[in-house]
Amino acid sequence: MKKILVLTDYSAAARHALLFAMHMYHAQACEFSLLHSYAQLPEASDFLDDQIGRDAQAMMNDYVEGFKKEYELNPYHALSGTAIGGNIYIAVSELYAKQPSELVVVGATGNGDSIWLGSVATEIIRTAPCPVLVVPISAALRPLQDFVIATDYSNFKSQTLFKPVAEVLEAGKSKLVFLSILEPEQSAKEVDQERQALLNQYFEDFEPLHFFMKDDSTLEGIEEYLSNHHTDLLVTVSHNRSLWDVLLNRSTSRILAYQAEVPLLVLTENVSDSSEELPSSEWELL
Repeated sequence: MKKILVLTDYSAAARHALLFAMHMYHAQACEFSLLHSYAQLPEASDFLDDQIGRDAQAMMNDYVEGFKKEYELNPYHALSGTAIGGNIYIAVSELYAKQPSELVVVGATGNGDSIWLGSVATEIIRTAPCPVLVVPISAALRPLQDFVIATDYSNFKSQTLFKPVAEVLEAGKSKLVFLSILEPEQSAKEVDQERQALLNQYFEDFEPLHFFMKDDSTLEGIEEYLSNHHTDLLVTVSHNRSLWDVLLNRSTSRILAYQAEVPLLVLTENVSDSSEELPSSEWELL
């Protein structure tokens, strides 16, 4: 059974993200685990800490039961919830250590004005040990058909990185596009043909298309594509190389997550980084 962790602050955006994930995996057996992190009082007694924890878990239990009553749960799906005190990132780490998840889901308002959702989504992308799905509240609850994977054909070590995408594609129904943003002077012939062939072979049942655009900015190129082509799910790859791209706000995936207008699936493939060198002018993340 696929284990999916869904972060919630009990907002409409968080609930929508859960519903979207359930629609996305409608044909798969999944265990959805809600996670809410609550504030802890400084210098509180153990008794008070325990009481706050019990109240928070009771609220979560009521939320889960209310959700099950409001929405008819897919027979392939199970739903539970946990409330953990303290920092949301530590809570995710603690829960993952006990119950490893294959995906973390977080909601987004889509306009960049939600500090909690925006900051959580971007930080989770940087730190999560598994793929992250960011769902804007405007995302339609319907079968996914148009998938776009942003790649420069060098940002992955193995094509199996894209297994989470293959799991939700449907032969004869899904359209898969590999989107590559080239430098203005770059030619499509310069991309790694061997890796392109590997992707074609891995997704041969879905007859993927390869789309090339030229732009000085990877981010602006992706945004231009999205503005002109219907996309149900955008997929990017994160390497979590260093804190430099965080400090300089250079991460394409994290910017897309903060300003999410289409659902974003960020795949994680850790790479070794032997030093914290001064950052170059190039993007480290697509």
